[in-house]
Amino acid sequence: YNYYDGPWVLEEDAERINGFLKYYWESGVNRYSLTGMIYRGEWTSTDQIPSRLVRNGTIDRLGFVDPTVGGDSDRYSLSFDWLHEGDDSTTEVNAYVGRYALDLYSNFTYFLSDPVNGDQFNQVDDRIFAGLRVANTRDNELFGREGKFNVGLQSHHDFIDEVGLHQTAARRRIATVRSDEVYEMNVSTFASQELILNDWLKINTGVRADLYHFDVTSLSGLPANSGNDTAAMVNPKFGAVFGPWNDTELFFNWGGGFHSNDARGVTLSVDPATGLPAPSVTPLVRQWGTEVGARTELLEGVTSSLSLWHLESESELLYVGDAGTNEPGPATERYGIEWAVYWHPSDWIQIDSELAVSEARFRNEPVDRFVENAVPIALSAGITAGRETGPYGSLRARYFSSRPLTADESVMSRDSLVFNARAGYRRENWDVYVELLNLFDTNANDIEYYYESRLAGEPAAGIPDTHFHPMEPFTIRSGVTWYW
Repeated sequence: YNYYDGPWVLEEDAERINGFLKYYWESGVNRYSLTGMIYRGEWTSTDQIPSRLVRNGTIDRLGFVDPTVGGDSDRYSLSFDWLHEGDDSTTEVNAYVGRYALDLYSNFTYFLSDPVNGDQFNQVDDRIFAGLRVANTRDNELFGREGKFNVGLQSHHDFIDEVGLHQTAARRRIATVRSDEVYEMNVSTFASQELILNDWLKINTGVRADLYHFDVTSLSGLPANSGNDTAAMVNPKFGAVFGPWNDTELFFNWGGGFHSNDARGVTLSVDPATGLPAPSVTPLVRQWGTEVGARTELLEGVTSSLSLWHLESESELLYVGDAGTNEPGPATERYGIEWAVYWHPSDWIQIDSELAVSEARFRNEPVDRFVENAVPIALSAGITAGRETGPYGSLRARYFSSRPLTADESVMSRDSLVFNARAGYRRENWDVYVELLNLFDTNANDIEYYYESRLAGEPAAGIPDTHFHPMEPFTIRSGVTWYW
């Protein structure tokens, strides 16, 4: 059980219950486990706020606009795992079933769409989910070379009683924008072959096929938005590892992937907000990725990796401020470099750093347009001291560079550098600790968006502004964890 008020002007009044229970047993070469998990939470939110209200002193940096946003959520699940280890093969089975519910109230534009009742909206999600994954990995020989062959089947089903969007005022429902019953199914099969071609080259080839089925039934008087659709996609992959030479190896990875779009968008015919015809979205959006790099342990106690990557997507999900949702956008291209270093100067000290530099642009545009909120530079570094038991401590830093809030980069976010520290004492089955969060009390922001919003007395068209949620100020937190 956890209760937290937060540092905000509006008390967060957040209650959270987490439960975890696992039963494990063995029988010969078989291992079994049953795992039950529960989560229940409710809270009052301090959503992002317009910068202009902080600049003119109307509200505090930790303040709020709508005191009635927040919500509650719960999730319950039961899973079964079976692992069979034979002489030359391993079989893994995972089956699960659960329930998830969300009742969320948000208000990002205040009085822009509805000057009388306000723009608060309620998102509802109530579903049962179930799934199965079966995989087998077997030692084999192909073309006279040793290898491993992996094959499997995966399935996931969502039975959604209601996924809805409702207009509300102070958590009182005024109107229904859209409410639907949805069934979504994903069945996939995959296979891969790893081969050791010689003492300096190992390759892995694979393929994955996915089948999706969407079935939407409108519950809000919009039968035109009911319907079903089926989509499939096959994605190949290839990887190669060269080396090692002098404790250094090179690697290359290439493959396809995808993301699925909201089932309601797949069967969309009428815009539920305006009643006008609206285009549906592609069920599955393809992506292609490439990575090349090197890993080395040439220096004693130091592990380092450097990689260059490139990713193309046929459509990018874009944030819509006045709806609090994402919608499919144009095709994009992302590329970057990542560098990681892990140094163990002794058996009880680790120093690490991870740097990512990237750029994200929209493709096929007449002028350069950048993906909003894509972070160009991210850095994480820290030092950790301690052994498995006894005293321990850590100091970590995280840096996010300024990022574009508009596609033309005319509005940029603030950058941020935050330090966190932790110290404690642990034994085999318990841990006592104290954390110092935002150690130097930096006025950084967790999130920032740029869009129009309207407060009472402002122009009807709204005011374009940066909206942000501040990072928590300097906080001391302590706790006790018991393992059994």
